[in-house]
Amino acid sequence: MTFSSSLLVVQGLASTPVTAEMLVVFALILLALVFFATEQFPIDVTAIFVMVLLMVVEPWTQISQREEISGFANPATITVLAMPILSTGINRTGLVQLIGRKMTIFAGADRRKQLATTVNVTGPVSGFINNTRSSRFWSPSSPISHTRGKHLPRSC
Repeated sequence: MTFSSSLLVVQGLASTPVTAEMLVVFALILLALVFFATEQFPIDVTAIFVMVLLMVVEPWTQISQREEISGFANPATITVLAMPILSTGINRTGLVQLIGRKMTIFAGADRRKQLATTVNVTGPVSGFINNTRSSRFWSPSSPISHTRGKHLPRSC
């Protein structure tokens, strides 16, 4: 027995057989990855589809319906779910586009001004909410997004 195989035996990994439950979970993960990567369906539809599939194949996944929806009891989950809804609503009012146009007029094609403007506008919001959510909220107003094809290469 080689060193690596003896290490696996000591850890108890060498004797673990691949079960049908494992294969079902791996297939669901692979299916989710393919759907997320190809975006055949909108991401939210894919997420709900995978969640429903986990409930449907409960005998193999051993995840009960109660366990599956218990994640929605966490405030962080609801906050992450609410941010795209909130940002879409504010975008539809035109406020973000108005701020974005003013930022673009001020910053123009100067990268330093663009960075300074973006940091100074998004910074205060990031003090109260997560940076990822803040960037999701402000991304349409970024001066860089308004100058695409005008002064800067696409990689900026």
